[in-house]
Amino acid sequence: MKNLFYLYFISALFFASCDEVISIDEEIISPPEEVIPPADPDPTSTPSSFDFTTIQAKDTLNIAFSHDLGGKSIEIPADVVINYNEGEIVNGTFVFTNGKIAGELLNKNLIIEGTPTLTSTTFEFEKSKWEITEGEVSDDIALVNKETIQKVIDDVTSYGAEVFQIDDLDAYFQVTSERNLIWSKDEAISLPSNFTLEMTDNTYLRVQPNKYFRYALFELRSVENVNLIGGNLYGDRDFHTYDPIVTNGLTYKTHEWGNLIQIKSGVNVTVKNMKLMDAAGDGLEIGSIGHTFSSYYVASSNILVSNCTFDSNRRNNLSITDGDDMIVENNTFLNAGIDTPYSEGTAPRMGIDIEAGRGRSSDGTLIYYERASNIIIRNNIEKGSLNASFYVAIGEDVTIENNTTESAIGLGVGTRITIRGNKITSSDGNGSTGIVGGRLEDNESVFGNEISGNIINGYTTGISVRNSDVKVFGNEIKECITSITVRNLKDAEIYDNIITTTRDAYCYGISIASGNVDDVLIRDNEIEVAYKPISFINVNAESGQENNVVTVKGNNLNGGKVHISNSNGIVVE
Repeated sequence: MKNLFYLYFISALFFASCDEVISIDEEIISPPEEVIPPADPDPTSTPSSFDFTTIQAKDTLNIAFSHDLGGKSIEIPADVVINYNEGEIVNGTFVFTNGKIAGELLNKNLIIEGTPTLTSTTFEFEKSKWEITEGEVSDDIALVNKETIQKVIDDVTSYGAEVFQIDDLDAYFQVTSERNLIWSKDEAISLPSNFTLEMTDNTYLRVQPNKYFRYALFELRSVENVNLIGGNLYGDRDFHTYDPIVTNGLTYKTHEWGNLIQIKSGVNVTVKNMKLMDAAGDGLEIGSIGHTFSSYYVASSNILVSNCTFDSNRRNNLSITDGDDMIVENNTFLNAGIDTPYSEGTAPRMGIDIEAGRGRSSDGTLIYYERASNIIIRNNIEKGSLNASFYVAIGEDVTIENNTTESAIGLGVGTRITIRGNKITSSDGNGSTGIVGGRLEDNESVFGNEISGNIINGYTTGISVRNSDVKVFGNEIKECITSITVRNLKDAEIYDNIITTTRDAYCYGISIASGNVDDVLIRDNEIEVAYKPISFINVNAESGQENNVVTVKGNNLNGGKVHISNSNGIVVE
């Protein structure tokens, strides 16, 4: 076996020099019972005089002791394999012609040149080998931390690493600086394609406090097949400097774009088992580069966000502005956009905000700058968001199902939005609205929506229904002052809902007031309230609304009746 490099303890009286080649088949002689053998030496403190210039092509070395190269640059012949056996190599350069080296041997003081590959596709990052400085540090040191970990990621992936593991680490990283007043991806820790970052509960990566209105701790830009798993990410919201910044003639005051993870045109990305908190902006932001009509536009797609905890991020816990085919499941969303003793939240302050940018041309045609579609939000828990739990401001084909929330679930302008099977309970019994079903504007892109099978408890308004083409059915609405409120609604059905309240206030079952309501069917609802089970006030009362029709039939009002005041087109069967 050529140049096989080992150090073996043979007996209490025999210790092999690290220059010797010992056969693994050599007999091990045990000391007499009464003799206590000496302790094995610490290999990393035991120097070796092995001469790496004697290596031949295709040799295999097993590094068991400490090797100081004395600053030399050493050519490593072709197809050499250098394995790890508790030793180290420092203070020099290896120049490879292909060949392999164990990832455990890589460190800040060993320069690798050429084209080696790692002996394993899994690389374990050990902070002691890379001189990461933990704890509170200066900006300069936090920048060194960032540049160090970025270089290691870049290097080991070029050597074939697919999985990058970090365990015990608690450090700050400077992810923005004066060199880029307007943040760029080069400031962040950027992750490459075909890469998995695995962290543990002992891993804490923190944003160095800064004064800039935009940053990302991790950037995934134009990449595919990336997994972020585990670990704790912390932003700088309570230590951030929020002074206005003027650049390119614009003044930035809100500092709302400091994100922990930013995905731009990412494909096949998983974010799992992570804790993301205290960002100056969002915990996670998912979008795309360019507009939908740009030649270089690639939508983020096939995104999974699972089993994460989002807590106290200053803007939103999770924002989706562009992308297709996403699942957000089994996460916990806490305290989105809340004020803290040291920083105020900033709008929109939601657990999840889906808001694709769009506008209109001079002739009124919709312009889709961004599109957010085919998104499933399921089996999540939300508590304490300042505004809404999960809200589709602008989106298409979104399903929000089987979640448990304290804050409202909402639909603004959306197509084929389904809100079903959720349990929405006001934390103090005085929440504003459980489900917001539509925004008041033209109905060109608001259709095919559904609110069904939800349990809503303790709100001022259980469900607010507006706009057009929506079905509200099978919901159980309890202890609300107004269980369902309707305004400006067309082409809709409200049916098979169970509405009850024991409140002594003037409570309504279904209230329709001061609206333009046409082609709406209200049927087969069970309503038990103390005041008015179904009420119409000033409905279809304006010019041009004379031919509108609202049909009410088959409802069980528990002794109550339909109340109609100054309204037209109401047909009670």
